[in-house]
Amino acid sequence: MLYLIVCILASAGMTLLFKVFELKKINNLQAILANYLTASFCCNMACKEGPVILTNFWQNDWFVFSVFLGVFFIVVFYAMAMTAQKVAVSVSIVASKMSLVITLFFLYIYYQEAMNIYKWLSIGGALFAVYLTTKREEKTKLSGHWAYIYPLMVFIGSGIVDSSLKYLEITFFKTADVNAPLGMIFFFAGISGLVVYLLNQTKERNPIQLKSIIGGICLGLLNYISTYTLLKTLSDKILTDSVIFPIINIGVVIVASVVAMVFFKEHLSKKNFVGIALAVLSIFILAIS
Repeated sequence: MLYLIVCILASAGMTLLFKVFELKKINNLQAILANYLTASFCCNMACKEGPVILTNFWQNDWFVFSVFLGVFFIVVFYAMAMTAQKVAVSVSIVASKMSLVITLFFLYIYYQEAMNIYKWLSIGGALFAVYLTTKREEKTKLSGHWAYIYPLMVFIGSGIVDSSLKYLEITFFKTADVNAPLGMIFFFAGISGLVVYLLNQTKERNPIQLKSIIGGICLGLLNYISTYTLLKTLSDKILTDSVIFPIINIGVVIVASVVAMVFFKEHLSKKNFVGIALAVLSIFILAIS
């Protein structure tokens, strides 16, 4: 249960850190690049048999998987950033959290996880709670088809990432130190981010900012902690996976919303408070079902 709590807090911290990035005018791409390299460094240092980057990692059966997921991480992060900046922050949060529908269907179909009417009802309530909690009076900054494509990319991409992490836990966690494949996933995400950054430099010069690197390092530490504790939570089997993912998603929204209200003075409407109450009720029903 401790891993679950830490996962929620670290994930909420990542959401709030992006708010700090906005306030401090931090370069998102530089921060995201530093984030993945930091997360990869943490994984390599935590490997039981020494840094995986110094081994013949390409000979492992998880190598191709790590390359694919690493590149995909950057795509999803970019879509989330564009949705938050060009559409609306609330739309980005809703799209990423509602992607748990994809993850739950993956668990139900691929792993045949048992579901009952109480779980489906509480999951439906959880999705509505996420919508109510993150509902803000924000004006869309982007019109046309891109206003729908970016959120759709976040929705589908986030669902694939969570489902892939579950696949990683089932397929490789029992046969290998999870820090090894996870370290290479973050490494290839960092390499992909570096390629994107260098390509952007040919179009528009953006000097490296120390504050962006520091922000990225902080984000990377939280990213490593949240991902590692998620995998540990899934492997502990204290709760079923169909309960764990909704609890984490709801918990992140509640914690991030409350902290944003207290420290960033964000206004929460009556709908937001109703959403938080519904989220707590959904978590309770999920836990006892």
